[in-house]
Formats: sequence, structure tokens, C-alpha cells
Amino acid sequence: MRTPTTYITAAFLLLLSACGAGRPANCLLASGCGGGSSVPVSGIQSVSPALQSDFALLSGVVLGAEYGGGNTVVRWTHSPTLSFFNATSLQKQYANAALAQVNYAIRYSGIQVQVVADNQMSADIKVAFGPASQMSQMGDYFGIDYVEGNSGFFWTHNDAVGRILDGVVLIQSDIGSDLVLRHTLLEELTQVMGPMRDQALYEDSVYYEKNGVSGVVTQLSQIDARIVAFLYMYLEPGDTLEDVLQKFVAIWKTPVT
Repeated sequence: MRTPTTYITAAFLLLLSACGAGRPANCLLASGCGGGSSVPVSGIQSVSPALQSDFALLSGVVLGAEYGGGNTVVRWTHSPTLSFFNATSLQKQYANAALAQVNYAIRYSGIQVQVVADNQMSADIKVAFGPASQMSQMGDYFGIDYVEGNSGFFWTHNDAVGRILDGVVLIQSDIGSDLVLRHTLLEELTQVMGPMRDQALYEDSVYYEKNGVSGVVTQLSQIDARIVAFLYMYLEPGDTLEDVLQKFVAIWKTPVT
């Protein structure tokens, strides 16, 4: 999630990282994204030293949620449809560019985000734009618990296994700059796919957040893309840290970081 504060330089806006979590729906399990905290990695000694930072990043991003609890893998198991609400042509252009990166990363998984016509409440993912003054009302409209102060916010409902059922992404339209808008869209649209936590290891990662400050990257880094691909090709909803560790050791042979 994104919360604007002050400028790092004249061109770069500082962003505080908060997150919209998936909440229980009809007693379903919830998931969300993290706030830069690290997941303790038990069993990391079984990972070769060259791969330990990769595993720490992977497990920290795909397991658990800051809000709503949970410590297992959550992701879509079908190609979700996505509809824009109150979006300008430029906002859709930036969003589609972000989606193209996500879809390319998971291109071998058999799952792709499919953009449909605007204003479709039946879409699996609803992406809505509005000024800061209307973010709370937008949350109410889509039936989610928006947290005040976030310029980017996502929410998912998941079943008891960890399959994502639907998602909402709220984006502040008066966010301050095109750079921050593009970054916020990339982060929210990546995280609503399942890798929901932030991390404090690599500044060039879309998941980066440290001490409340995150970057403004507009491209998935190599490790970002590999995490999303690994999530959709090898991990299953409900996988635990032990499952992720076993699959990582068996499959992830070349270090990225």
C-alpha cells in the first residue's frame, strides 16, 4: 500500500507502506500485505548460502499478512477478470502496463489477468480511482475496510484453503506525480495477485519498504518477477513455510540477488 508523506528530493515522493489486507468473508480466511517486517525463517540452514537471501525474500513476501493474520500461501487458481472504475485513459494506460509485467512474469502458469469492460461489478478484481477525499467512500462502495491515509490500497477475500475469490484495488487519483502513480499501480496490482507482504532487503524491488519508506520503481526487478512466477508455477494455496522451503530447495537452483 502507499501513503504519501514528503519528498525525498524535488522529484521523488516519500511513500509510507501500509497495506490493505484481505478480511474474513463469511468466516473465510483472510490475507493481506506486510509492512516491511521480516518473517523468521526456520530451516534456512538447509538452503545453500548463495540462495539464502533469495529464500528470505521469497518467503517473506508470499507468506502471511500484516492485517488479517495468516502465514500460508494465498493466490488465484483461475485467470481473474479485472475492471476499471472511474479511470482516465492515462490511468488505464499505466495500469495496463503494470498488468503486462505481471502477466509476463506468470506467462507459463496458465493464469493471466484478463481486463474486461469498465464498471463491471462482476469482475474478479475491481480497480477504482478517486481523490483522497473519496477513498473512504470508495471503500464503503466496494464493501471493504479502507484504512485512512493510504494512496494505494488492496483487499482480497479468500476461501479456507487460500484461494483468492475476489479483490479490490483503490488508487488515489491526486497522488502527486506520474512516477508515484505508476509505482503504486505496479505494487498494488502485483500484491493483489498473492505476494502481499513488503520487505526491507532490496531497494530495487517493488516490495521494498523500510522504516516506513518505500521506493518508486516502475518495473518488476528480476527477483520480483521470479517470485511471482515461482508462486504461480510451484506453490499452492495453503502452502506453509515448510512447503515453500522444500519446493525452493528442489527447484530454485540459481541465485538472483
